[in-house]
Amino acid sequence: MDARQNRILLICVGLLSTVALVGLAAALDEVKISLDQVPGPARAALVKYAGGAMFTKLEREKDDGVMVFEAAWSVNGVEYEASVLSDGTLLQTEETIPAASAPPGVRSAIGQHFPAGAVVVVEKKLIVVYELEAKINGIEKEIQVFPTGKVVDDHDDDSDEDDNDDNDD
Repeated sequence: MDARQNRILLICVGLLSTVALVGLAAALDEVKISLDQVPGPARAALVKYAGGAMFTKLEREKDDGVMVFEAAWSVNGVEYEASVLSDGTLLQTEETIPAASAPPGVRSAIGQHFPAGAVVVVEKKLIVVYELEAKINGIEKEIQVFPTGKVVDDHDDDSDEDDNDDNDD
């Protein structure tokens, strides 16, 4: 090998090392764990949601600086997941469902966004969000917050109408 080939080789090794380190850093965000590594309240919540099924995956990860514990399990061929905080607070659940049993709007979206014959995995996700409302100096303020404290939606409403119709406009 001449000097030029050595430099190219070193550059390639450097680039591959960088890519590997970035991948490792991403992988460290999600860490596979055992059930005994899950804090008691989170473990109890995950066991409750799984209804006694054996876990096929247990992971912990930091999401916006908050530790989240995620479990997956399967019952009668249906895959489920749940994510909770250390204190057992539910963040979300997932259930893999057949595309044919999805609501009409979801089936329509599948037809519009995926080619015919594509195998589409449909996960029904239930995400927990809290809505906080207050009237401050005559102005209604409403925010939506995930259980982690992260704000989802923030808007002020200065009308005096009662906006409790659950049609969040």
